[in-house]
Amino acid sequence: DPFQVAFGTIGMDNPARAIENARKNIRKAADVRATFGSYEVAMEDVEAERLIKSSAKFIDGYYWGWTPDELEAGYIGGGRMFEIEDQRRDYVDGYRDVLPDPHTLSDVVREFIYWDWLYSSRNAAGKELGYEFGYSEHHESVYDRERYLEKLLATIKPVTRAEAVEVCSWFLASGKDEYMEDNGAAVILNLVGECEE
Repeated sequence: DPFQVAFGTIGMDNPARAIENARKNIRKAADVRATFGSYEVAMEDVEAERLIKSSAKFIDGYYWGWTPDELEAGYIGGGRMFEIEDQRRDYVDGYRDVLPDPHTLSDVVREFIYWDWLYSSRNAAGKELGYEFGYSEHHESVYDRERYLEKLLATIKPVTRAEAVEVCSWFLASGKDEYMEDNGAAVILNLVGECEE
C-alpha cells in the first residue's frame, strides 16, 4: 500500500489510530489540568515526595557511596554502580521512617498505581509544556521506594484468595516482573501460597 509506505514512518499509516491517540492525549492533558490546576503544578513535588525529602535518610547526591578514587576518576563501572544502588536502597529502607508501611498486598498495589499515575500525569504535562520526551523519570528515591514495595509483594501474605487473584492479575499485567529477580517468581509463589484466611 503506497499510503502506508509514504506515511508509515511518521505514524500516519493508520489515520484512525493517530486520531484516537490524539484524543487520548487531549483527555490525559485535560485530566492533568483538572487534577493539578496547571501543567506546571503537576511537575512540583507531591506530598509523598515532600515526605521522602524530609527523611534523614534522603539521598540526593549522584556521588553517594563513591570512593575518593572513584570521585577523582569521575566514573564507576556498571557492576559497582549496581552495588552502590543496592547499598543506597538498603540504607533508605523504602523511606519507612516517613512514609506509611503498607499492611496488605492491596495497599502495595495501590501505592504502585499511585506512582504510575503520577508518572503518567507528569508525562502528559511535560509534553504539553513542550518537553520533547515528556517527563523522563521520577527522582531515584521514588524508585527506591518501589523496590521496597516489590519486596513486600513477595512477603506480605494475601488476606484472601480473592486478593491473591486480583494482585496476581495486576502483577502479570503491570510488567513489573521484567525487572525482578527470576521474573518475579517470589511474588507469584507468595500469591499461590497459603493466605491468612
